[in-house]
Amino acid sequence: MGRQIIKQPDGKYCVFSSLTDDFICWDATPEEIIEMEVSYARETITERINKTVKDLEAGGKPYYQFTKDFKEAVDSVRPEDSEAMKEFKDR
Repeated sequence: MGRQIIKQPDGKYCVFSSLTDDFICWDATPEEIIEMEVSYARETITERINKTVKDLEAGGKPYYQFTKDFKEAVDSVRPEDSEAMKEFKDR
């Protein structure tokens, strides 16, 4: 992601994108830039997860040859080393 936070002459901050060669925000506080970045990250994560789930629902392999089904994942865990498996088996 080609973004730079730049301090403006008035003490506030702007964000310059090298992808668009333009400012994507200005007159911002650090907190406002954090909120912008968190929002962007949330959108990116949501898109990635929705794509993965859609692929799984269609019977696809989103992780290519590394895609495991539930049984393969369970079988690959050493129960004595896994707090999650202990909790899972207690259900």
